[in-house]
Amino acid sequence: MAKADPVIVPVENLSHDPYRSLVAYPDPEDNSIESRIRQLTDLGISSLEFQGALRIGRLSILGKGVVGLVFTGYSGGDRVAVKIRRVDSRRKSMGHEAEMMRIANNAGIGPECLGSSQDILKMQFVDGRRLPTWLSSLEGRGKRARVRSTFKTLFQQCVRLDAFGLDHGELSRAHKNVLVSDDGRPWILDFES
Repeated sequence: MAKADPVIVPVENLSHDPYRSLVAYPDPEDNSIESRIRQLTDLGISSLEFQGALRIGRLSILGKGVVGLVFTGYSGGDRVAVKIRRVDSRRKSMGHEAEMMRIANNAGIGPECLGSSQDILKMQFVDGRRLPTWLSSLEGRGKRARVRSTFKTLFQQCVRLDAFGLDHGELSRAHKNVLVSDDGRPWILDFES
């Protein structure tokens, strides 16, 4: 099966179907959609790309959790990751997650937090695979050494998080919260806990 071309939509067109259903997921009301479009624009995000491993309806995205949906976005020509808060989230804003992410960044961990608003978190895009997918893709000589090196780095990151007083709270679910880039670097994601 051929991989579908990405669908890149300018922010000003996100109020149209079928995109509106994901911008204010799961209950898209006009005022929520307009507010989120305004916040995206204020953060310098010009478009969202609908591509990724997760499908919702006819559209693909990078991820979905209890707090938000994650998309690829574009800002000033750069690829970024964009987390948009779900309208049914118990969290009233993305502020706490942005603050936790900045603490992690000060420890040299995680994608860089590039900005936030009430409903949007803009961060560095990490081109990587979820930990289990990365593990199953390894082949050939040196596989054991690559796994050892990646996990050593991941454990060192956990120690640094602890030293900075940051409890991720979800690393027992590393299959969901750790990406590994092609160079074997682990990236801890999702500091919403």
